[in-house]
Amino acid sequence: MKIDDNLNVVIPLRSDDKGVKLYAYHTPIPKEVFKANSILLAATNTEIGRHGEYFQMGLGPRIATEILIKEAKKESQEADAAALLNEIKRLTTVLVSTESGWEHMPVDAAIRAKKVEQEEWEEVESDLIFFTCHYFLVKLSGREKAMNALMSLLQGLKTSSTITAFINSLQTSTTIGLSETKAA
Repeated sequence: MKIDDNLNVVIPLRSDDKGVKLYAYHTPIPKEVFKANSILLAATNTEIGRHGEYFQMGLGPRIATEILIKEAKKESQEADAAALLNEIKRLTTVLVSTESGWEHMPVDAAIRAKKVEQEEWEEVESDLIFFTCHYFLVKLSGREKAMNALMSLLQGLKTSSTITAFINSLQTSTTIGLSETKAA
């Protein structure tokens, strides 16, 4: 799959023996948001990398938000970090399997409706910070390779499908591979 500006990230949140029941569908931050936060994201990425043992144990994604907040405090950029976290939340939609199909809702609405636990969201948020730090800091020529590695680590899916096309593919798919979705 070619990675382009329409790239979206899908992270399974909850499943049972019949399949995934809850996804987080995320549209990556716009280039302008990355540019405005590039120093903070680079500092976060560097700090994650500095603790290579965390990364090797797969903990990098679990601690990415905490490191972002720590780095923001060091640079007196708490407001920037809060704005970035809000933007990541805004660009994420929760997909919930229901008897009548897939329902999609903003993160805050899904938490209020008890479709997603706060702790589940915090894990996904940290995954998305980890993704953002790594994906956007790689040169364009290396992004596809980086994306494949990130999706493997995050157990996520990459798709250029819109949310509607992705949901439609779920209606007809019985299984979804880890690195790409069935074409709609």
